[in-house]
Amino acid sequence: ITGVTFVTGGSLGANTPMLVSLGAKCVFRNCTFVLAADTPLRSCVKVSTPAHVIFMGCYFVWQDGTGGFAINNTAPNTDVSVVGCIAAGYGAFGNIVAANIIGSFV
Repeated sequence: ITGVTFVTGGSLGANTPMLVSLGAKCVFRNCTFVLAADTPLRSCVKVSTPAHVIFMGCYFVWQDGTGGFAINNTAPNTDVSVVGCIAAGYGAFGNIVAANIIGSFV
């Protein structure tokens, strides 16, 4: 998936705005994930097992928050990779093995 902007305003209830699950194998490239100020959610993306995801050159922004994880990863921490990404308003990318976070900044 390339160049798509995903925005949530809290209309998805207790879940996160972008859910990757059911064995999905995805690459998000140059995408933007925005968690709007009017939501009680804390993560832009949720990854659940057995999904495998690579984020390349993506921008994660929490408009009205600080701390927390940009990616709520409940899959094994080696199943998600973050390459050349930025997470604004977050404390970390999430439960992802450090070797899979390359050239990315929080």
